[in-house]
Amino acid sequence: MKISAIPQLRPDPPVTQNRREAISTDTDFQTILKQTVGCATDEKQATRVAHPLSVQSTRPIVSSDAEAVLPLTDRIDRLVDRLENYRLKLADPQVSLKSIQPLLNEMAASSEKLAPKLAHLDEADPLKDILNRSLVMVSLEITRFNRGDYL
Repeated sequence: MKISAIPQLRPDPPVTQNRREAISTDTDFQTILKQTVGCATDEKQATRVAHPLSVQSTRPIVSSDAEAVLPLTDRIDRLVDRLENYRLKLADPQVSLKSIQPLLNEMAASSEKLAPKLAHLDEADPLKDILNRSLVMVSLEITRFNRGDYL
């Protein structure tokens, strides 16, 4: 027995394929290809996708008109919740000021609608104090934000 440094490898015998299998798969592929290409040209005009990557406009779940129907306490509660959300977003370094702007606009719109209600409340009503403080806070934050204090 002779040992050499380069091993001699035997080539694998060629794989033989049954002639029937080769013909059937080729014809299956050909028919599928013809059907697909034929359908693509026939239905090209009929099948169109309208703006698949366009950004859909977003609407708030509760419209501003529906908010006016809510009781005053709920409207003040929503304003205070927006102030809290605004505070949390300002504290987060990952949130950009540009993304906070719509929240600030919502707060401004809510405060404009709630400001006339302040005159209708009694002086002894604790709700008047909460509303007054909330309106002052919103106006201060709008001024600070627009002035650039948070840059």
